Amino acid sequence: MAKELSQDWLNWIFENIQNGCDKKELLDILLQEGFDASYCKVALGFDLTGDDFVEARIEFHTRVHIENRSSDVSNEILGH
Repeated sequence: MAKELSQDWLNWIFENIQNGCDKKELLDILLQEGFDASYCKVALGFDLTGDDFVEARIEFHTRVHIENRSSDVSNEILGH
């Protein structure tokens, strides 16, 4: 599961854009760091494509499934 951008990373993006860094290179760095592509593109000001929306939806459903499964396991352990 991809990491979410923290305020420190958002500040890093802003500073690098202000310094004239290439947004595509910044995106590559963020993706290498394991951040969600859609969030990164939005933070960098890129337009999202249909594929980005599909990826975001899959990420959302995966996250919900993991959270639900984690809750189920906790309930099993606690005997609920």
